[in-house]
Amino acid sequence: MSPVAPRPQRPKPGTFDRIPPADAERKAKADPQGKQALFSAAEQPPSLGSASVDCTHCHRRTVVSLPQLLKLSATGVHAPLPKKGYKAWLKCPACGERSWMKVKLGR
Repeated sequence: MSPVAPRPQRPKPGTFDRIPPADAERKAKADPQGKQALFSAAEQPPSLGSASVDCTHCHRRTVVSLPQLLKLSATGVHAPLPKKGYKAWLKCPACGERSWMKVKLGR
């Protein structure tokens, strides 16, 4: 007669033994480009025909169309400095305050 393997014990009702622990193998199977990509804050370049505006006052990045950017720029000041950074004094489309903005055109 061959030895019989012991049967696994069932968890007691009302305990947390039935909940499997979170282990590295389960996390490795997760899709890194799945749901996390939908809710991540990774910076995407603006699409063709639009521009992104980064505000120093509210620290938000807003994507605007080129006609809307021209409308914002008509009442603003642009400082053509050789150093990269916040060069345009514009009214922020997100918070409505005037502050220095970084403008990136979509390509």
